[in-house]
Amino acid sequence: MATGTSLGLPVCKQMIEEHGGTVHVMGQPGEGSCFIVRLPLPHTRGSDGPAPLPHLDALA
Repeated sequence: MATGTSLGLPVCKQMIEEHGGTVHVMGQPGEGSCFIVRLPLPHTRGSDGPAPLPHLDALA
């Protein structure tokens, strides 16, 4: 029997989005799920933005 409030994923999604990130889920009922969380890299002084991560972009 499952217990809990079922609020964990919505709270995680909200926090990730508040930090400029995204959450993607892939899966089938009864087979489990794979979650991809993407968060922006912090800007560094003298940088034009976060460095690209092509090995992770291929997953999206």
